[in-house]
Amino acid sequence: MFQKLIQNLVIAAFAVSISACSWVIPTVFPLDNAPAPTGPHTVGSQVLYWTDTSRDEAFTQDPNDKRRLVVQVWYPTTPQTGETMNYILKADQRLGPLAKQIGIYQPLISNMRDIKTNAYLNAPLATHDGPMRRSLVLFSHGLGGTRNQNTVQAEELASH
Repeated sequence: MFQKLIQNLVIAAFAVSISACSWVIPTVFPLDNAPAPTGPHTVGSQVLYWTDTSRDEAFTQDPNDKRRLVVQVWYPTTPQTGETMNYILKADQRLGPLAKQIGIYQPLISNMRDIKTNAYLNAPLATHDGPMRRSLVLFSHGLGGTRNQNTVQAEELASH
């Protein structure tokens, strides 16, 4: 009887400590927003969803599924007002798989949903009078990475 009581108390204490992670971690270890880029331009960003109908999707069991790619672009835009993009778009859908991918308990990274970037979603491309040269940087995060892992560098380049 006494052993069962101790076992139940240990289980209850463990459950409380695990559930407390969802508010303790963000309080003790808050995550900052992305640092502001140093360039003269405001930054815009678009997320593009492409499907390559000539290739089968290797990551699903559906034989009719075709290869899908998510591409994000950052670019100079005109000054904007309002709220900037979240670091993790669709966080409710993505934090679980991200936690699984990196092997961490999801409540430990739940505060990532509140991180803001400096880019304005779907803002117009900056225009200038006359011809203007622009650089294009192509970056692939590689297998196991995420498209937003280098947001700070992309915003910095786009701001210049």
